[in-house]
Amino acid sequence: MAATLKATGFHDAVDFKIVEVSNMQTATEVQSNVTGGPGRLFSVYLDGTDATADYWVKLYDGANPTPGSSVPQLIIKGKALTREWFQIPYGLAFNQLSIWATRSANQTDTTSLTGLATVRLTCS
Repeated sequence: MAATLKATGFHDAVDFKIVEVSNMQTATEVQSNVTGGPGRLFSVYLDGTDATADYWVKLYDGANPTPGSSVPQLIIKGKALTREWFQIPYGLAFNQLSIWATRSANQTDTTSLTGLATVRLTCS
């Protein structure tokens, strides 16, 4: 099953977007430039209730990373069978935010998840 990317912008008066990638499983499936341009990452919500083993979400500041050779700028651990929310005060600046997930924390891992995960990002 392929991952599904959804991005929701609010009213023009609000500069925030919610980006959701659901059904993440294949480690080499990258969601590239998910916000369509530069911004700041303020929170990361991980839903691993359909994952049967821990997993790692990899965030990369660039349009076309290659899992296995591109080194992500941020790696966040997701726990199997749980939901977690990470807040980033003042936000983490990026030019082009790309995302993928693997079963190992190793920067160049390409092992697929055991089960499925959903990631929600709050960005400007």
